[in-house]
Amino acid sequence: MATTFDGNEGEMILVGDAADMTQAFQKKHPNQKKGYFFGRNKIEDLLNQTGAMGIRIYFGLASEKDLTLVLVAANADVDDNLNNILDTGIGCPDVCSTDNALNS
Repeated sequence: MATTFDGNEGEMILVGDAADMTQAFQKKHPNQKKGYFFGRNKIEDLLNQTGAMGIRIYFGLASEKDLTLVLVAANADVDDNLNNILDTGIGCPDVCSTDNALNS
């Protein structure tokens, strides 16, 4: 378990592996959003905060049944920066990519 962040956390994965995960979620939760889009400028606002090493994404409920994502910057000490918090991404559906391995 990381006790500090250096900005290199996470792993790039193959599209096939990503497709397996997204399709499993969509099969189990067919009435949930498939994903959310967050604009570059808003993500940069999070990352441009002093000490930001990356973004932590929390799952939340916008209503009793609507899953949402809440994004915050996290610093090297693994603490969240609560000055700017991002939500209200654009959900898929309603605004989705053309059909691909991750969303169909």
